[in-house]
This record gives sequence, structure tokens and C-alpha cells, in this order.
Amino acid sequence: MRAPGDGSAVRRLLGQDVLAGLTVPMARQAMAGALSDLASGALVAPLRQAVASPAGTTLLMPAWSRRTVAVKVLHLRPGNPDRGLPTISGELVVSEQETGRLLALIDAPVLTALRTAGLAGLSSRLMAPEGTTLGALIGAGFQAPFQARAMAEACPGLRRLRLFNRTRERALALADALRADLPQIELEVAASVEAAVKGAQLVTTVTSAPEPLIRQRMLASDCHINAMGAYTAHMAELGPDVLAHADQVYVDTMAGCAAEAGDLIQAAAAGAWSWSQAAVLPETPRSRPGLTVFKSVGSAAFDLAAAEALLGAG
Repeated sequence: MRAPGDGSAVRRLLGQDVLAGLTVPMARQAMAGALSDLASGALVAPLRQAVASPAGTTLLMPAWSRRTVAVKVLHLRPGNPDRGLPTISGELVVSEQETGRLLALIDAPVLTALRTAGLAGLSSRLMAPEGTTLGALIGAGFQAPFQARAMAEACPGLRRLRLFNRTRERALALADALRADLPQIELEVAASVEAAVKGAQLVTTVTSAPEPLIRQRMLASDCHINAMGAYTAHMAELGPDVLAHADQVYVDTMAGCAAEAGDLIQAAAAGAWSWSQAAVLPETPRSRPGLTVFKSVGSAAFDLAAAEALLGAG
């Protein structure tokens, strides 16, 4: 990151700049640091505010560290694909903490995808069963390629990856796009969610499902799940029975998930699971096999940590 007061111009980082400067391993390392800093109070992020309008939702997400302060503005517009535009757009505005001097404007969708992949990669490295060879990725939207790369990076022994999306054509297109990046992995487009996750040791979901996609009966007994989508209380990717049978449930932030993680909120309301069973993602691997879940709804704290890693590398 450039030194304060050096008179440098504001950096404008587009999507391709973010991709060039921030790798999945870098994002994973930044997320580990962010979790530690959140625990110590060195990184702070109030809950985001959702502003609804006739066109969609705009999310306002602030955060600050000792060095910088940032606000992410993210626009979710479900009608945009019909206009030939992306569903998600926005920017992270990064300023110097001490002076408030503007440092950078960063493409938010790509940064979000990378920090989300970094979190899932950290979770997978910590808790995927030893020797994981079979994975499943549910969802084929913008974040899916980043998640696939995070799965492969976290589990070097991964050899098969099943893909599922409710629109099969998008899953086929994702498989084609990933083959050049992941030549060591056999990619298969599954006919259903159940077919995708059957026997998988590592499952990642990145959807906006309004109702649960995965039930406990579909899953292997020794399996780790990264539930990275379903970011409101009215969405859910995992059924309450999954949470009821989980040996451990981890979250990215307790306050964020208590407010927005529909999977967990609905399971608790049904009496299938209790918040006392949740813990923030740990720094050390789990010590026993079983079914584990990591639930993330995101936070500007993670965006800021990723941005500091990106700016520091530039």
C-alpha cells in the first residue's frame, strides 16, 4: 500500500486488475488474518444495511482497520441479465484511516468473489476430510469459478468435481470454463443436487436458493460443507436436518449469521439446532471426522482485508 501523504493518485482497480493482483491463496491468507483481527478488535465491521427499491437491493457495508476505512456499495439487480448486464455491480471505496484521504476504488463483485473463495478455501483446508478426492459444487453463477479454484487449492488431492445448477446449460458452460484451469480434475455435470453431493467429501454451495437444496440423507457421514450463498433470513441452502446432524457448525461472524443466515435461523426456529452449537471459524483443524458445516454471509471486514492485501501487493 502506498505511504500516507505521498501525493499519489487514487487507484482505480477494475475487475481485471483485481484478478491480476489477488490470487485465491492470497485471499485465503488474508481471510485468516481478518478472522484473527476481528477477534482482537483490530478489524471492525457493523452489520450491513440493505436498501430495497423497485429495481432490487443495494447493500451498504462499512468496515475499518488501523490503517484504512472502507465502504462497499453493492447493487443486486435481478432484471439485469435480460438487459445484457451483470446481476451484481458496485465498488469498494477505501480511504486512509488517519486522514480520510481516498486511496482506491475497487471493483466490488470480483473482490467479493475472491474473498468469499478465500473464506471457503480456508474452511476447506481446516476441515475437509483428510485425503479428500471427491467434491461437489452447487451453483454456477459468477462466484462459482472462484469457488472451484478454492476447492482445488485447499485440497490438492481433489480429483473429481461434480457440478450442479438448476439451469443445466450454465453448469455445462462452467465445466467448459474450468477445464483449462483445473486439468487435473475430472469435471462432471450432475443431473440433480442429490446426484452431485452423493459420496462427496467436500461440498460448496453458492446459490440464492429460497428453500433448502440439501438434506442430511444426501450426504456422506464424513463430509464438510461450505454454505456460501443464501445471504438473507428468508433463504436457505441447507435443510434443518443437516444442521441437526452436524458435528460442528462454524460461521464467519456470529452477529452477521444471527441476522442473515437463513439456514441457521430456520433450523433454530424449527428446534432442530441451537445457536449455542455454533462457533466462529477456528484457527486450527478439527480433531475428529464427521459432518461439519461452515456458513458465511459475508462482511465488509473480509472485503477490507482482501483490499489491503491487494493494495499492498500493488
